Amino acid sequence: AGAGGKASTPAPTMLEDLQEPFNFDHEYLFQDALRTEAGGEVQWAIVEAEHPITSVDGALLIASHLDTDINLNSCRLAFYGRLLTDLDPAEGLARLRVFKHKSKQGQIDRVQDAQTVIGKALFSATTDINMFVGMKVQVGPLPGKIASSFGKAKFKVDLAPHDLDTKGVQEAVRGKSIDLNYKRYVFDPVKKMIQ
Repeated sequence: AGAGGKASTPAPTMLEDLQEPFNFDHEYLFQDALRTEAGGEVQWAIVEAEHPITSVDGALLIASHLDTDINLNSCRLAFYGRLLTDLDPAEGLARLRVFKHKSKQGQIDRVQDAQTVIGKALFSATTDINMFVGMKVQVGPLPGKIASSFGKAKFKVDLAPHDLDTKGVQEAVRGKSIDLNYKRYVFDPVKKMIQ
């Protein structure tokens, strides 16, 4: 149950998951908005109120658009659903594994040898590249991992084993980019990156 107080305007954070019931051990994809089309997919919401409200687990929560003109002939219902649990904003949100997909795109500076590529423009000059060491990248058609920094804003990529020589790697990656894809948990205080 939540603490008593006056009702306030909820600000929902939307999550998508194809599994039911809700489980703190599952990962949930962050969504920018409430889905409006009808469908059988589950969509969860974190509703943060400006002030504490009295609540019990399982209660029906109905949110309305109270800022619309009451003289208009329109539905003011925003969303509804069952309250699963209360969360302490300081600690409870960190338990939720809500993530966003992130991606960065850099350029190939040069092919050093058949197994190593030097990249650039993936990070700013002030970024600590060591935070990204070991992360998987795609260098054109070739997979690899960030091995180390190389100067101020450049970095080395060790390519996964392949059968190309240095000239073959140069041809394979000519005009291509270096792509880094990862996910970041929205409520993680450390903001670590996961692949």
